[in-house]
Amino acid sequence: MPTGRSPASWESLCLNGYGRPWRGEHKMKATITALGVIVCLLAACVCGVAAEDAQSDKKFGLTGYHTMDTYSSYVDRVSGETLHNGPVIYPHLFIAAEPLGAYMSFGLYNNFKGFNKHSANSLEYAVGIEREIGIIKLDAGYGYSDIKNSKGDVHYFYSLIEFRDVVDKLTPYLSLEWDLPVKKEILEGGFMCRVGGKYPVKVYNQPINIDLSLAGHDGIYGYRPEKISAARLTLSTLFKLGHLELTPELNFQKRLGYSDGIARDRIYGGLKVVFPFDIL
Repeated sequence: MPTGRSPASWESLCLNGYGRPWRGEHKMKATITALGVIVCLLAACVCGVAAEDAQSDKKFGLTGYHTMDTYSSYVDRVSGETLHNGPVIYPHLFIAAEPLGAYMSFGLYNNFKGFNKHSANSLEYAVGIEREIGIIKLDAGYGYSDIKNSKGDVHYFYSLIEFRDVVDKLTPYLSLEWDLPVKKEILEGGFMCRVGGKYPVKVYNQPINIDLSLAGHDGIYGYRPEKISAARLTLSTLFKLGHLELTPELNFQKRLGYSDGIARDRIYGGLKVVFPFDIL
């Protein structure tokens, strides 16, 4: 499922009203390739739905969950860019249609400054499909980020491929995203990716998920292209309190690209609170 997107830093868009100059022509080949990959993943998800549902007698149903996520800093999960250097809260509603695997989501990032001309809040919308085919889990779709008080909004296509338990309990993954800005002269789009692996360990019988990954991009948001822009280590664990699911996490990010590149050295934490529910 999507985790929410927001182009460039909120402060630069909302306070300055402009971004970096557009340099999109030299990236056309890369972005077309990226879009092709994501479209193929969407097609694979749809084909998987058709093949499985043709042999399934599962009844249609709607499920969902509401989350209330908080972060000490808002760092983009794919690119590693610091979108807001300070605490944010992300209320989020997710609704899925089963057994189709189709979903839609709506969320709002708020940096605690309130809804004023310097708030830099962002509304997030997304529709997609998520399927498991053997050891492979595919999640792909389309989203839109509506940056309040800014014309630097962005449409984006995203995909996540996970290979479950390939070696022991190791789960390698590849995350791809192609951003299309609403106005190129305000905010430059582009392609970003992240490759990594997740592995669970137990500490005093409590499962701890270790996630190590590398990020790169083709010059998105006007930054110089970086094949490897940053590395990140994320430690997280899950607690259940009745129907509530609590997931605290701690992130360590190390810049590996240019000193003026998209990523910065960061240590930041977060807490996800999830309340699942059934609709139909």
